[in-house]
Amino acid sequence: MVATGIDPGDDSFSRSLSRCSTVHDSTPPEQKSVSNWVEIDDSDDPQRWPQSEKLKVMIATIGFCILVSGASSSFAVGVSSMVDDLHTSTELGSTALAIFVIGFAIAPMFFAGASEELGRTPMYAITFTIYGAMFLPIGLCSSITGIIISRFIQGLAGSSGSTMVAGTISDLYGSHERGIYMSFFALSTMSSTGITPMVYSFVPLKTSLSVAGSSGQGGWRWIQIIQCIVTACYGIVMVLFLKETRINVIMKKKARRMRKETGDTTIKAHAEVFKPTKKELLQQSLFRPMQYLTQEPIVIAFSFFIGYAWAIFYSFIASITHVFLTLYEDNYGMNQGTVGYVYASIVVGSVFGFLFNYFFQEKFFFQRFNKSRPVEARLGGAMASGIIFPIGAFIYAFTLYPHVHPAGPCVGLTVILTGMFSIYLSSMSYLADCYQANASSALAAIALIRNLTGGVVILVIRQWYDGMGFVWAGLLISLLAVVFATVPIALFFFGKQLRMRSKFAQEIAKMLEDERLAVKQEQFSENPVEIDRRTSIQQVELSRSSSSTIDVNLDTRETYNDNSNYKSDTDKDSQHVQHIFIEIDDKDDPMRWPKYKKMRIAIAAIGFSVFVSASTATFAQGLYQLVTDLDTTTELANVAQGIFVVAFAFPPMLLAGLSEEYGRSKIFLVSYALYTLLHLPIALSTNITGVILGRLFQGLAASTGSTLTAGTIADIYTGYHRALWMSIFAASSPLATGVAPVVYSYVPSNYALHFKGSSGVGGWRWIQIIQMIVAFVWGIVLCLWFRETRVNVIMKKKARRMRKETGDHSLQAEAEQYRMSKHQMFRNSFLRPLKFLLTEPIVAVMSMFIGFAWAVFFSLQASISHVFLTLYSDNYAMTHGSVGFVFIAIIVGTVIGFVFNLYFQEKWFYDKFYPRYSVEARLGSSMVSGIVFPIGAFIYAFTTYSFVHWIAPCIAITVIMAGIFPIYYSSMNYLSECYGTTASSALASIAMVRNLTGGCIQFVILQWLDGLGDRFQYALLMIAVMATALAVIPIALFLFGSRIRQRSTYAQAISANESATVAEKD
Repeated sequence: MVATGIDPGDDSFSRSLSRCSTVHDSTPPEQKSVSNWVEIDDSDDPQRWPQSEKLKVMIATIGFCILVSGASSSFAVGVSSMVDDLHTSTELGSTALAIFVIGFAIAPMFFAGASEELGRTPMYAITFTIYGAMFLPIGLCSSITGIIISRFIQGLAGSSGSTMVAGTISDLYGSHERGIYMSFFALSTMSSTGITPMVYSFVPLKTSLSVAGSSGQGGWRWIQIIQCIVTACYGIVMVLFLKETRINVIMKKKARRMRKETGDTTIKAHAEVFKPTKKELLQQSLFRPMQYLTQEPIVIAFSFFIGYAWAIFYSFIASITHVFLTLYEDNYGMNQGTVGYVYASIVVGSVFGFLFNYFFQEKFFFQRFNKSRPVEARLGGAMASGIIFPIGAFIYAFTLYPHVHPAGPCVGLTVILTGMFSIYLSSMSYLADCYQANASSALAAIALIRNLTGGVVILVIRQWYDGMGFVWAGLLISLLAVVFATVPIALFFFGKQLRMRSKFAQEIAKMLEDERLAVKQEQFSENPVEIDRRTSIQQVELSRSSSSTIDVNLDTRETYNDNSNYKSDTDKDSQHVQHIFIEIDDKDDPMRWPKYKKMRIAIAAIGFSVFVSASTATFAQGLYQLVTDLDTTTELANVAQGIFVVAFAFPPMLLAGLSEEYGRSKIFLVSYALYTLLHLPIALSTNITGVILGRLFQGLAASTGSTLTAGTIADIYTGYHRALWMSIFAASSPLATGVAPVVYSYVPSNYALHFKGSSGVGGWRWIQIIQMIVAFVWGIVLCLWFRETRVNVIMKKKARRMRKETGDHSLQAEAEQYRMSKHQMFRNSFLRPLKFLLTEPIVAVMSMFIGFAWAVFFSLQASISHVFLTLYSDNYAMTHGSVGFVFIAIIVGTVIGFVFNLYFQEKWFYDKFYPRYSVEARLGSSMVSGIVFPIGAFIYAFTTYSFVHWIAPCIAITVIMAGIFPIYYSSMNYLSECYGTTASSALASIAMVRNLTGGCIQFVILQWLDGLGDRFQYALLMIAVMATALAVIPIALFLFGSRIRQRSTYAQAISANESATVAEKD
């Protein structure tokens, strides 16, 4: 059945159009006038299906959700059994529990967009299969590493069990009947996390399963195997009941079937013609949630509120067994099995929350306030539950005593979950009403924060409870809950004002007002026009998506000094005041400053970078003493080591833009002061949590040492001198990483510092204290030598000074009139690097290459002491002090790489190949070093034997570093020339990946080296093989990079601008 042409008033066309979030006409011009449109029958529209068909789909999908939610909590029941069975640490057991939830945070931002375009059913089928299959490697694995990896993959796949179910409900039911099914969906999510631990709690006690490499206490494995069997059986239900519910996918399939049956190629479904581009799908599913999360006050506030609530929820899942066994095992005979019944509190609380939300929120509060506060009326349940939640937390905190019956804290848990469920559901409804058609982006942003906080808190909750004590930890939870309870109350009274400042919410409000007027006019019209609410909302979405397609043009205009993207501080009175722009003198322009002055600034800034790089390496020298002194695990010590580098990943994307607008000197000096002072709490800490937090904040502050130093050099130098100082800056980081351990290697062995709560083996603390003293001395140099180098900031200060001296308010600096808006600044410094990383092939492959190289660099830094002491402490009497001299290999390798890059790349290769290969001539040393790097890795792998002299692996480290430095430096130059004035975004995305991989590798490198066996050779051989595989990247870019750049919108804009500049000069 086909219909010729398009009838805009036809309901089938409206529904087909409205189900596509962003549309573009992709029909060839010659077919536009002859397309036959497929009509939507009742059998095609899921919202018109019989109720029995809808319920089958609901059973299939919500059942998947129940299985997934159960898997996140049932694992907690067997963690202690797993730790004993695998002879691993409790911290790694918690990591295996948490990584599943973290996987939930990442995948939905990709699955949602894919399912809306490709269909729900294929995504369900693939992810359900992967999710179910992953139970086997988890249940049969003999190492904690394999379990963590499998749990992460299972979390990624299982996330569709919560992400897409809400979309499926939206496909099946209209807005007037969707609410009750969404409530059941939310109830199934939370209650199943309580039901499954009750079911599986006795399994580890009653069963055993031995696997090679384990102790035989493998009852926890049966939990995974039973879940695998249950999932396989439920797969039959999925196959029988699940049907495609995306109407655009259904219509495309129908159109293809009709074309095949009739041979008429003009038959089309609207979804085949009006469909989103891949770029827009990516923008809506990934970029827009990030935009909401950083620009929308309502979303930001709720992300904190719900993120905290979810963190508490998962903290209970992870800690109930530990808390109740510790308190009640002796007095009440509670064991691993009976503690499972405590999880019934979660089920009861979820049911109470469901009923409370239905009767109080929907039946009373919303009806009462719907007319006066139509959107904020959704917050009644959240406001009431914001009070219920902390009440339950206080009950829980003050009943955590051995002499109080276990029913006491169970009542507290029930009250907490009652409040939490209602907070979650009413908050989601509020956001849906606030943002209407854009609500999926707002909810995706909240889901990201919710699952990330839930996953991260699992990692530390047990140490937190033990460190603070159960009562005090519970009290802190209660007090924070009281603070966050103000969020829904504030939004109820001031939410309308906040929404008036939101561009997205304003568009929705305008659409609703237009619809209301249209409906009112319809009542008095002789020919009323039917208004479709979904189509109206779609117009808002279309207008936003059409504007998003010119993002690149906006970036390009801003890049090439078009003032259209800048806002004027003087626009309001520009028609009445004639502004006089002050001139730039030689003393105002940092590039014209005297040579000695610029040199002092560069030395001061690079000195900060040297101290920061040294901090990443010297901490490793005292790692073993820290473990002994604080009586902690090697895994947590590695977290303290790696968290410093991980903290480098994100602040630069914020600080770079702020420093360019507000000046470098203030941010530089404040961050240096924080970095210096944070050595003290690290040195004086009596527990590993304090050390980790100190290192985290120190890394956040220290990140400016690398971020702003490069910008400072760019402010004061050009041409050859800039390249020279940039080379020195780039070399300073690995050089300091080698020099510092040599200097500090004997400190932990020869000195001790005792604190209450430690063992007295505190020589590692002196490293921090000495570093703080040296950094303080250099801080004096920094204050004396460092000056503001941003010319726009200098000129604004000069203009303010002149206005104050003369009283002439017409005096202006040009930077005061044309300055970048905060929105544009944020987009350039934060969103555009993410866009580069996801859409630019050159940036993506280079991030893999440099990220791997940096991971190897930091793995060497973190593992040299462990490897050399293990191999050579007997044969060569190597100690913690003497092993420091091995780091000289890093220094020598960096110097060789620096000289090689200077003479081979800059003096010969670039000049010889630039005429033929243009920008790709920057890749010469990367190609050669891409071969040198794996050669060094193979040498290192085959010389790490105790019978081989220790000089041999030192030579290998030298060769590796001689390869890593040219790879890093020449790759940075290549990206700079590829992307011109937008290169900072490309380099920021590379830096983010580089620091994340470099930091995270330090969490696991020691376990990885020991776990693969045969005295490190297998692990090192794997590194060498991976280095060989990645060595093809610079070679491929050298040969085909120009073709790839031709497909890049940014690179094309740079090329066009350069051509226009040349033509203008001619």
